[in-house]
Amino acid sequence: TSSAFVGRGTERALLRQARDRAKASQPQASTFLIESAPGLGRTRLLSEFSFELRLSGVTVLEAESDADRAPHAVAQRYVWELLNTLHDEALTAARPYAATLAHLSPALRERLGVERLAEMPAAPGEARMRVQAALRDWFLDLARDQTLALIVDDFDAIDEASAAWLVGLAHSAREHKLL
Repeated sequence: TSSAFVGRGTERALLRQARDRAKASQPQASTFLIESAPGLGRTRLLSEFSFELRLSGVTVLEAESDADRAPHAVAQRYVWELLNTLHDEALTAARPYAATLAHLSPALRERLGVERLAEMPAAPGEARMRVQAALRDWFLDLARDQTLALIVDDFDAIDEASAAWLVGLAHSAREHKLL
């Protein structure tokens, strides 16, 4: 069992306000960054907030950074959590983007049932932008009808491609049910 969570009242109130705005009939997405030195409760705050979000009916997707800094490593963790959490709904919403999303991994290609990959430009930067746009649009499509929360601990340690995708998603999500 864990001990009672105390402190961080201001941060908890701000996070709850962001949740309420995202769940409103005219949603307003929120992005927030919680910074602190190691050992001051940032991870515990995120854990407690994730629990509260789940209790309030929000679909929570969590990813942790680690030594795997392969391109889109954290984004792929979110993808798998989304597919495992929302099952058929996530697969249905992925259909328009599946041939592009399948470039992320052979396992995802199989899960999405993609027989033929979308053609990609030779320029790596352009190919990456297409994958990120497909990821962004897929997540935004789902966040129109239900509240999604993407939580990452140690954002500064995630791979650059996932960080760029998350920033782009946050920028595009103004009127979506997204935290």
